[in-house]
Amino acid sequence: MTTLSLLEHNLRGDLFESTGVGSLAVLSIDANKGILKEAYYYMPSLSSFIKIAQMFNIEKAVVATREGSVS
Repeated sequence: MTTLSLLEHNLRGDLFESTGVGSLAVLSIDANKGILKEAYYYMPSLSSFIKIAQMFNIEKAVVATREGSVS
C-alpha cells in the first residue's frame, strides 16, 4: 500500500475506519484542554494535510510521465 492510496480510497461503510478521517480527527484534538480545537486553530493542520495530498498527486504524475504511461 502506498501513501497515496490512503488518500484515494472510497469512504464506504463506517466513516471512522478511514485513515484520512481518523488522522484529521486526531489533529483536531486539543490535548491540553481535552476538547476539539476551534476551527480557526485547526485550519493550519488541515491546510498541511491538503498540501501533502497535493504533493503526493504531483509525485504520482511525475512518475507516470517518466514511465511513459501518460500521454
